[in-house]
Amino acid sequence: MSKCVYVLEERNDMMIEFFSLLSTLQEADKYKDICPNEGFTPDEKISDAYYRLSLANKRWNSGLGMFFVKKPERNMNLFDWLFRPDLETYASGEDIVKAIENMPARKLMYGALRFNDLYNNFNDKFYEDIIENRSVFMSYMNGLNATTDARWEIMSFVQNPDDVISDLKTYIVNMYREFSHEYGLLKEEYDALKEEFENYIVDGTVDSAAEAYETERKRNNAITQISVQQSAPPTSEARVAVLMFTPCRILRIDTMRSTYYTFGVGYMPAFEENSATDGTEKIRDIFKAFTDSTRAQIIEVLHDKECYNGELSKILGVPMSSLTHHMEILGNSGFVLKRIEGKRTYYRINKKQFIYASNMLRRFVEDDEA
Repeated sequence: MSKCVYVLEERNDMMIEFFSLLSTLQEADKYKDICPNEGFTPDEKISDAYYRLSLANKRWNSGLGMFFVKKPERNMNLFDWLFRPDLETYASGEDIVKAIENMPARKLMYGALRFNDLYNNFNDKFYEDIIENRSVFMSYMNGLNATTDARWEIMSFVQNPDDVISDLKTYIVNMYREFSHEYGLLKEEYDALKEEFENYIVDGTVDSAAEAYETERKRNNAITQISVQQSAPPTSEARVAVLMFTPCRILRIDTMRSTYYTFGVGYMPAFEENSATDGTEKIRDIFKAFTDSTRAQIIEVLHDKECYNGELSKILGVPMSSLTHHMEILGNSGFVLKRIEGKRTYYRINKKQFIYASNMLRRFVEDDEA
């Protein structure tokens, strides 16, 4: 067990739920679609409330997907990235609106570009310069690691920042009003959920789940090598918030003052059911990467230098279709990272993942060494 003490959140649980909900609503219109497939029966009252909130989201969210669609590499959305660190200062939707108003439009625009530019960390002056030069800006946008919809919305934001910010504030005000109403109707369900998680804290289940999450989180960071905006991990205390509208999921939220672990409805049963197979699956992925002689050759080549796809194909004498298959396996296992430059895809070794795999395998011989 870790040395961290877990305390059930009593102050900002509603606001934490609201931030999480804004992201979840972009994933599915129906509550059952974000529930685990087996072993979980959605509560009808929560399901109905979620559906009503999804209708409100459709009504008020016009052209704001760039703020609320989660980016897997960041493990959050742009809105979280910009405003979640100050979560403890918000007590209502109006407080969030004030935070939006207090952030200059230019900083919001630069934030949107920086959030989607995963492998660079340019200063504000860089973004200011490219925005002023239309041809340079368009070229930059074409190479940005974002969906077509997100790129289009960012460009619209740059052209009409006041309109987009006005729409964002209106959306927050209306969604928070709808959310507050539904949240109030579910007080009995929420109180029962909190009591359930109090027991999980007492028996150490939350501690085990948080440790497992952190282990996986470190692994994913080693794979992507993408830094996120966050404070240091907890060393003494972390607060636990429970979510009605984000079932079977765990997230870590870092604010300026505290660290929170948020657990969705039904998370613990799923964690207990799946935790026994997690280690086996990870070991399987490690060995799968090296069960083919071509993949072993790829590792040898990339150990010496970064190569683009066509170059690798020539060196190894394999067709591009076969190479793509092998690179997908190596990429999924985390041993190889890729970047796209123009029409070429470049690959390189991820040394952190080799260290991770080495440490995972080492535990099988630690007892003998002792």
